[in-house]
Amino acid sequence: FPSHDKTKAIILKYQNKHKFKILFEKNNLGCGRAIQKALNWFFSENSYGIILEDDVMPTHEFFPFMDENLIKYTNDSSIASVNGFCPWPDFFRPNVSVLRSKYFSMWGWGTWARVWKNYTLDVNDNLEAQWSLAIRRACNSDNENEFWQNVLKKLKSKEIDTWDYQFFFQAWANNQIHIRPPKNLVENLGFGSGATHTGVEPWFKKAQQTPLTPNEPHWFLDAAYFYFRHLTYLDNGNFSIEIASKQYLELMEENKQLKLELKQTIKLPKIFKKYLT
Repeated sequence: FPSHDKTKAIILKYQNKHKFKILFEKNNLGCGRAIQKALNWFFSENSYGIILEDDVMPTHEFFPFMDENLIKYTNDSSIASVNGFCPWPDFFRPNVSVLRSKYFSMWGWGTWARVWKNYTLDVNDNLEAQWSLAIRRACNSDNENEFWQNVLKKLKSKEIDTWDYQFFFQAWANNQIHIRPPKNLVENLGFGSGATHTGVEPWFKKAQQTPLTPNEPHWFLDAAYFYFRHLTYLDNGNFSIEIASKQYLELMEENKQLKLELKQTIKLPKIFKKYLT
């Protein structure tokens, strides 16, 4: 990636030609405060827009998809954002123009000033209570609810310096959902040891890069099958994306309670026994 000064030089070069406005900060405000301030400024100037962080590479289809749907849902108060990211492998692609999701993705997204005006970065006691209730309402899964409640606590204590989880919870509190494409339109290049939040490459990168062949099982399909076949009854019968996205051996390794339940209720092949001890 180019240096900070080189990046500014490139931006300024295009500004002279296209006459757009730029906000440069003199100091590093941190992940949460910097995004909040930048988008407050941006939406004071625009009724809607697209936000791309520096490590997100869009495809050629990304901008037409964003433009079309930001215009289409301009006055729809049930929609909080339009996202360019979809985690599924290509063979999972449904034959629809858009997907509706309760999950927000910040990897290439857009929203409206009408939505951003309600944004809050810092979590006080009242907001924590409101968002905690919204999480319980949005997440039928016990595992999922526990995950997001822990995130909320870390936001309030400032253990996490970020801005996007707040946008998640704001949308849930306002009964809003997100529009996303039926296939992935962006690539996040920011995974690795030097990343602030994304040091480990996530499951969907592997899923998208693993081809589907007629003679070999696909780990993603196996993980989804295992969840639906064996684990949903342990999670109130609800599908949890966090669980289904993990390979089942990894999941069993992580969840002690799940190990106990499996050991008591399911006859597993011998190959699995070592993961239950």
